[in-house]
Amino acid sequence: MKHILKEGQITLLLPDEETGGGLSGEVHLVTYNNKKYVVRRCSKVSIAKRYEEISKKFGKYNFLPKFLGRFGKDVLFEYIEGRDLTKIESLNSLEQMGRIAGYINKIKIKGNVSKRFNQQLRELRTGVYRLTTKERIKLKRVKNRKFKVFLQKEQVKKINKVYNLLKNKLNPSLALDINDVSPNNFRIDKNGKVYLVDIEGIKPRIKGFGFAKFYLKFGKTSKRRNAYLKGYNSVNSTKYLTEEYLDFIYINFFIQRILYNIKIFNKDYKKTLKRLNKILEKYSHQKSKHKKDM
Repeated sequence: MKHILKEGQITLLLPDEETGGGLSGEVHLVTYNNKKYVVRRCSKVSIAKRYEEISKKFGKYNFLPKFLGRFGKDVLFEYIEGRDLTKIESLNSLEQMGRIAGYINKIKIKGNVSKRFNQQLRELRTGVYRLTTKERIKLKRVKNRKFKVFLQKEQVKKINKVYNLLKNKLNPSLALDINDVSPNNFRIDKNGKVYLVDIEGIKPRIKGFGFAKFYLKFGKTSKRRNAYLKGYNSVNSTKYLTEEYLDFIYINFFIQRILYNIKIFNKDYKKTLKRLNKILEKYSHQKSKHKKDM
């Protein structure tokens, strides 16, 4: 397969300005003997090895593009002929998406459940923002970008109180998760089979984290949610997904969105803040029986 990379024509698959897809700059189209492939040209061997490991881990479920080999920092995959999913898809496609999420959530991860949340909250409180490579790429497109301190001490105290109350009550765990359940991260072939093509989006998160964005954006109606849940439940249990658990992952998601809107996308965050405050008020009268785990 290495000869495909040596002899094939390689072109960058440019990111979509609206969805932000492909920000890593890794994804390239390879054309060889009139056949298409996809190669991820990673910045580090460690990243390429992670994609290889994920591909092999989930290969038996056949929801990722077929892994064809890793050559140093290059990872070669099959190209899925078809189209990206859109905001309007059949219930069958949503069921397949849910099944994919269910398989991915089966893989448990060891680590600190609160580490990522605490870091994001710290950035919003101090105005000292950490930038990943993808975030730096995005920032190059944003004009007149100015960082600022957003959250005051009292706000942070209120958020921490409810966060810790729910965390201590629910005892959530870490798992591999689809970090971004968005239509543009999936493709559907001519036979109606759905694939997750955003392999870089499979990351350690609070189990079920992907439900937040799906419920708030792509799956707002009960029919769409039920289809997604049907697929998920066919391979994994959603007994943990109570109203309180959903509120907990919403808090995590809203903090992430506020942070991204401020430091990357230069978008208004007031609507998201309003949603966050609504959840906080719901639990503000309750008292935790445990000490804070910060």
